[in-house]
Amino acid sequence: MHIDLNSDLGEGFGAWAMGDDAAMLDIVTSASIACGFHAGDPTGILGTLRAAAARGVAWLSGPMSSTAIWPGSGGGRWMSAPRI
Repeated sequence: MHIDLNSDLGEGFGAWAMGDDAAMLDIVTSASIACGFHAGDPTGILGTLRAAAARGVAWLSGPMSSTAIWPGSGGGRWMSAPRI
């Protein structure tokens, strides 16, 4: 049995850090990377993607959170990032 442990990451914006993405990536098997109007900036997103790739963590980009509009709806497509 495989259990996927997921976390929402990449939610910081500029000087405002939101959690410890690097520490979470040591625990999770997949990450939902916030990269739209709800959170995330280019520098933080790229850093989180690079850290996920270095750890072999699968990721899903969320250009705009569908769960903010429709809770529980999920959405998007899972990716892996071997090189960034």
